[in-house]
Amino acid sequence: MPDSDALRDAPPSQATSLGLGERLRSARRARAISVAQIADALRVEESIVLALEEERFEALGAPVFVRGHLRRYAEAIGLSPETVLEAYRTAVPDSDRLPLVARHGARTGNVEVASWVYWLIAALLLVGLVIVLGNGGGETEQGPAPPQESPATRSSPAAVSPLRSADRLPPESVDTTPDGTGPAPAAFLAAPTGT
Repeated sequence: MPDSDALRDAPPSQATSLGLGERLRSARRARAISVAQIADALRVEESIVLALEEERFEALGAPVFVRGHLRRYAEAIGLSPETVLEAYRTAVPDSDRLPLVARHGARTGNVEVASWVYWLIAALLLVGLVIVLGNGGGETEQGPAPPQESPATRSSPAAVSPLRSADRLPPESVDTTPDGTGPAPAAFLAAPTGT
């Protein structure tokens, strides 16, 4: 029976007599797997494998990352992940506690937002305001674009738009300026004519 099977099937008192790191190292060596090979299998750097075997868990970050590495390591060398994780919980009792930041937010219900988020929101609002004001509501310096005629109204002489109905009125009833360039101002229309 290989050593890894002996460690997995050993009574809890014997399995916990070795440190967690030593158990991992012994099981890896019993399967004739090098540190480089296990690192490749786990897709991590060799320093992470060595940190696990030397029980330098603080070098690996938050306990959630350590548990993930331990679970994958145990599966790769044929140990029971649950047994390895239980040994980790025993070795590091606070490993199941939430990080301080998460506990604080959960306890108070307040979420702190970094000041850069406020600056980002203010900058986006300012850019949006400049775009809206700089665009002038969609009109250009020449004014709004003239309405487009559809091909159906261009080809049909019977379909005349209401804007062109002034063309059919007698010249004296059309309210235009004397030079014929456009609608006459109200003051011009109210002035008496000299006829």
